[in-house]
Amino acid sequence: MRFLARWSRAVLKKSVSGFKTHARPLSGRARSLFLVGILGALAFGRASASEPMMDGSVFEETRTGASSLVRLGRFDRALQLEQTALKIAQDQYGPTSLFLVPIQDDVAVLQWRLAEYRDSEQGLKWGLALAEKNAGPDDLAVADSLDLLAGLYYDLDRLAEAEGLEKRALALRRSAGTANSQALPRTEDLLGQVELGLKKISEAQTLFREAQKSLGRSGKPDPAFSILLLKHLALACASGNEFLQSQSCLEKALETAQKVFKSDSPEAANAMEDLADFYGERGHPEKARPLWESALKTAGRLVGGVYDYQALPRLKNLARAEGGVGDHPAAADLWLKILPVDKAVYGEQHPQVALDLMALADQEEKLGQPGKAAEELKESLSILRRLFPAEDPLVRQADSRLEALSR
Repeated sequence: MRFLARWSRAVLKKSVSGFKTHARPLSGRARSLFLVGILGALAFGRASASEPMMDGSVFEETRTGASSLVRLGRFDRALQLEQTALKIAQDQYGPTSLFLVPIQDDVAVLQWRLAEYRDSEQGLKWGLALAEKNAGPDDLAVADSLDLLAGLYYDLDRLAEAEGLEKRALALRRSAGTANSQALPRTEDLLGQVELGLKKISEAQTLFREAQKSLGRSGKPDPAFSILLLKHLALACASGNEFLQSQSCLEKALETAQKVFKSDSPEAANAMEDLADFYGERGHPEKARPLWESALKTAGRLVGGVYDYQALPRLKNLARAEGGVGDHPAAADLWLKILPVDKAVYGEQHPQVALDLMALADQEEKLGQPGKAAEELKESLSILRRLFPAEDPLVRQADSRLEALSR
């Protein structure tokens, strides 16, 4: 299955300002950058069901090497290897073969991860065209390609384009009945996120609930995705001012994480932080505080002395928990240690770096250091302006925060 699961809009934005309970809670690259965190497991090093075995070991070694590099966060080198694999496949099968699609998609997703958005869009469009030409417009391979291109547009805040593509993908999957049922709830989930971004709250809620039902019917439990769906539904309910339902979803997400992944797992710590953010947003610090303290203990136990790509999720959980309990010096210090890792992984001019700078600025502002916070926001805004138009929500957010500090 050539489908990469998208994260909630909350996942990256949480590093800046937590779970938001107002309409359209998250924006810009905050929506799905972490999508490639699942990329290593679902995209790389896998062959399409229709992909033939290729002669020679170079192709296999190249694809396997790319998969290993992705797991280590070496996206730039992995991209080079995938491009080499694509050239080998083109030479053997020709430039328009269906067998190129999974490799072309991997190249495009890596470009997406490295913020090479124009090249990624061209690659995903080409993969979609190859799937349509070779498999026909109604084939599920086309739905896979539509999912990816819609995900990119969603990430770039091109929501109307994403909506059209994902509605088509959903129609293809539903017309196929039970076939490829694992992909159906993920398509419903992505379309739900798009509809939420377009402020179609009722439609989003319906899609998230349908995704839950589809996942249950698939017969293959996926606890991590179940938790993600609960969080997405919580955001949609909060956006519709249905706060009790939103709270219930977040409580169930935490309960599931503690039961399936154990109470001292990263998944449980993340769910605690989401619920704590919710209580804080709703003006219940007395309920938020114990959750932040529990999340801090859990995250602290999970973080060792290693600062690398694989440790980043745990480090960021810890930084958020430290900020949540009011230990802003420790949180700021940890964000300062996280930033060099992200820069080494993604490059200096990457939206993830911009988001981390905004998170650091938040802690510095709370420490009464507006000058330092302004410098972080200036650097963040400079990165975002190089990548995105002035009307992009993330650019506007950084700009408004900098303007507020300057008053």
